[in-house]
Amino acid sequence: MQALTTAVVRAVSTTSLQGLSTDQLNALTSDQVLALSSSQVQALTTSQVQDVSTVQIEVLNSAQVKVLTSAQLNVLSSAGMQALSTTDVRALTTGQVSALGAGQLNKLSTDQVQALSTTQIQSLDSAQLNGLDSTAVQALPVPSCLN
Repeated sequence: MQALTTAVVRAVSTTSLQGLSTDQLNALTSDQVLALSSSQVQALTTSQVQDVSTVQIEVLNSAQVKVLTSAQLNVLSSAGMQALSTTDVRALTTGQVSALGAGQLNKLSTDQVQALSTTQIQSLDSAQLNGLDSTAVQALPVPSCLN
């Protein structure tokens, strides 16, 4: 996989991409991961996303994170969720944030919770807010909660 150019990786069909094993996905270089298009990122199966290394998740840029489906986000492990940068968390759409389960929200680090925008926090429903653990609640930016 590492011998493939970024142009070749970008040309891989979404169907072919879905056929890659976890080992093959984890073998992609940072440049190859960054070369994945929005449609390629969205085409990854939940099994692939769930099993991919945190290194691969850390490499995703905000534009790629922004197109992850709610199903993909909801299968990330704690380490996977925490591999998202605060910039990536801030780039999540309100639709993505509102689709996260409380369990996923509780996997965010304190810095990630603090990076949530007012709009993102306001997109959470009562079930999500009530499901937050005390660490996540304490990390919520107070002004965002009062708006």
